[in-house]
Amino acid sequence: MEMHDPVFRPGSTRIADASIKVTPTEVDCSVVLFLSKDGGVTKAASSGLQYFTSTGEPQSVEFTIVMPEGGYAYKPFLDIFAVGDPVPIKGYQGVEDVLIPLVGSLEIIWR
Repeated sequence: MEMHDPVFRPGSTRIADASIKVTPTEVDCSVVLFLSKDGGVTKAASSGLQYFTSTGEPQSVEFTIVMPEGGYAYKPFLDIFAVGDPVPIKGYQGVEDVLIPLVGSLEIIWR
């Protein structure tokens, strides 16, 4: 089944869930979800760091993010860190785009 790219309004607050498995157990981790229109170089919107301790099993992590400016297709990225290490232990790029439409100028003409 083909999934469609999600479409959100600029400035709207959305919640995303990710299932993350880190082994071994008891590793203090942090993870950030962000949207980028340039391959992950610039963060157009970010959830901020979310913290969890690994269990060795998939864990659901919830992210709240405010959608960036409209008129672009953004890729979602996840960076997972061991707490205290500035270099991600894993980076993930989503397969779908997040679409934020922008309606340009409109004109109504009466007849």
